[in-house]
Amino acid sequence: MRLTLAIALAATLLAAPAAAKELKQVPARLDPSKAYVLVEMGAIDDTKVQGQLVIARYDATASDVLGHGRSQVALDKTTRRAVRDVTIKGIIKDKRRRLHLLELEPDLYVVEGTNGTAFSLGSRTFRAAPGTVTDLGVISVASDYAEGEGPDKIGVGDIAKMALFGVFAKVRVPKQKYVTQRGRQPSDLRLPGIMAGRARPVSWETRNATFGNHLGGLVNRMGGRAERVANATPVAPVVTTQSLSGVE
Repeated sequence: MRLTLAIALAATLLAAPAAAKELKQVPARLDPSKAYVLVEMGAIDDTKVQGQLVIARYDATASDVLGHGRSQVALDKTTRRAVRDVTIKGIIKDKRRRLHLLELEPDLYVVEGTNGTAFSLGSRTFRAAPGTVTDLGVISVASDYAEGEGPDKIGVGDIAKMALFGVFAKVRVPKQKYVTQRGRQPSDLRLPGIMAGRARPVSWETRNATFGNHLGGLVNRMGGRAERVANATPVAPVVTTQSLSGVE
């Protein structure tokens, strides 16, 4: 009886969808049932703080992250773990940049946010199909300063003001972040051999997707103050992926 239950439990675990994950090293082969995403990132504002990117499965009908907020899609605990992923380590790096590789469940994805900021006010979506490698290119993270503003620094004077006046103290507060994105160039980090012939530039489906703030930080548009778009702008369809079927 115990053996039967153990076998049933093992089968359930094996059948359950795996969580979205950032790979720590280049795989020997790619799983044709998964979708892969490449992105190269550097530090924020040329500091020593590494830029990060959060991408999440997107419910276009509800205009929200899948299974969150307005999205009525019911997710169990295991499926919820496969909704989003964040870049952290990278598979290749130098002193300034890191190349990240994500293994995802095939679906429509949105760039949900970056270091402490959710792009709830307007972001971009892309479709990650099974057996494909989508290259988001090079994404840079920066603080979204208004004209005339400078870096967010809290000095001794600011600390004294907070001690004396508490919440009424006029001190600088952290700014929302935004990102810029460009295609890959020869001077960028070199793609691993298994990716070089298969990676295709991302084709954005919409450029102003909105959703709730499920990251708990500040909110902004993906492109920051410079990006003022009233409605989603469809992008002309471009074939940007290549099947991995049959890859050994």
